[in-house]
Amino acid sequence: MGNSLLGNSGGLRFPWRVQLGTSASINLSTRVDYTGLDGRLRETWTVLYSINGSTCELNLTKIFGNNGNLYQVDFELSDNDSYFSSMIARAGTSFLHLSSLGKEYGWFETNFGLVKTNMTFDSRGGVTETKVYWYGSGNKGGLVVLECKKNSRKDEHYSVATLAHYFAYFSGIGFNRNETDIGLSVVARFRPFNGKLDVTVEGPDQHPATSLFHMFHEVYKTVKWNPAMCHHCAIPWQNSRGMASSGGFVVNNFSNYIENFMAFKRNFSQ
Repeated sequence: MGNSLLGNSGGLRFPWRVQLGTSASINLSTRVDYTGLDGRLRETWTVLYSINGSTCELNLTKIFGNNGNLYQVDFELSDNDSYFSSMIARAGTSFLHLSSLGKEYGWFETNFGLVKTNMTFDSRGGVTETKVYWYGSGNKGGLVVLECKKNSRKDEHYSVATLAHYFAYFSGIGFNRNETDIGLSVVARFRPFNGKLDVTVEGPDQHPATSLFHMFHEVYKTVKWNPAMCHHCAIPWQNSRGMASSGGFVVNNFSNYIENFMAFKRNFSQ
C-alpha cells in the first residue's frame, strides 16, 4: 500500500477534497439515486483526480436488489482520451459473474492501450485469471488490473475478484516546478458472502510516480500483479498480529465510515 491520503480522519464526510501541491487535487463524492427501468437503488462512489490540467474519473456504482441486498457493482474509468467499463455481480449465493471487457449491456472500450491476459493454476486445482490494461501517452499513464479466482477449473463463475487502478504523472527529467509528480491508486476487492456481494475499497493511496511507471512495465511484461511490485509498497501487508502495517484505509461496501488499517479490519458482514 502507498501512503493513504485520508489521514486519520475517522469521521470523514463526503464530499471530500485534498490539494496536492499547486496543480493537483483529489475529490471524493457519493450520490444516491433511483435510475434505470427497474427503479432500483444505485449508490455511486466517485474519485476525481485533477493533475496538471489532466483529469481521471473513477466511478464505482452499487446496485441493490428489491430485497435491499447489494448484488452488482459497475466500474467506469474515464481519463481524457480513454474509457473503460466493467461489471461484477453476484451469481447465485457463492460466486461472482464478471464482464471484464465492457462488451455486455452496450458498454464499450476505446483507445485503451495495451491489453494482456494470463491464467495460472495452483496445486489444489484453483485458477487465477489476470487481465491488465496499460494506457497513456507522454508523461501520463495508468494501469487497470482485474484479477479473478475460481476454486476449480470446472467452475463457470468466480469465487473472488480484485480490481485495481493506478494513475501516474511524471513531469520529466527537467523537473518543471510548475507541475506535480504524483502516483495514485484505488483497489476494490469483491466476494460473495452469505448470499450477498461484499466489497472493500482501499484508497486513494499516494505513490512516487517513478515507482508506478516501473510497476506498469513489470505488470505488463509478466501479466502478474501484486501491490508489492510497486517498490514504494514493497512491505509486508500484515504483521504477526493480523494487522496491516501501512496505515492505509478501507471502506467496507462504500459505507460512510473510514476504518484505519492500524486497527483490526471489520468483518465483511458487518
